[in-house]
Amino acid sequence: MSKITVPKNEHGKLRVFALSMSDDAAQALHYTDRPTPTDGPHPQERALGTSFIDAKNVEVIRVGDLGPLGLAGYLREGADANEEEITQDAAKLAAVDGWVMVVYSSAFGGAEAKLDPIPELTLIGTYAQEQADHTTIALESEAAAPYTGVPSDAPSTPPKKAAGGSLVVVGLVVLLALILWWALG
Repeated sequence: MSKITVPKNEHGKLRVFALSMSDDAAQALHYTDRPTPTDGPHPQERALGTSFIDAKNVEVIRVGDLGPLGLAGYLREGADANEEEITQDAAKLAAVDGWVMVVYSSAFGGAEAKLDPIPELTLIGTYAQEQADHTTIALESEAAAPYTGVPSDAPSTPPKKAAGGSLVVVGLVVLLALILWWALG
């Protein structure tokens, strides 16, 4: 297989590789833990012939485990692959048996990558992922409109204070003084 170049900052794509290997060898590619530096490169890095891969963004799947959904259905429903591209490759995807490796663009961490896959990996296709629809929906409601009240030119007048409030306090103080004078007298 020829070398594959993943451009810098690529996002929203996935690559599907058919794995022509035993179940044990395919399952060895399945784990996502990073090996220690003494263990050497990650098995997915060795298989893809690259120096770095984020294994959390790589899926190794037994096609038979997908049941009636099949590989094309999984890519469409589970990975949001572009419907038109999946339809174009439907026969090729239906013919895949055994194991596949789905490598998302995010597995390369935004860096440019040169892939030199081992002979047991066959690139089936590269598919764009559908982007979420971010169109704005115009909501029209009188309640949501700014300044829904009737504007007035004059400022509102504050309520008038009771003028006799201080006289009541003075009267109570005088009354208390008279009661104390009478009680002490």
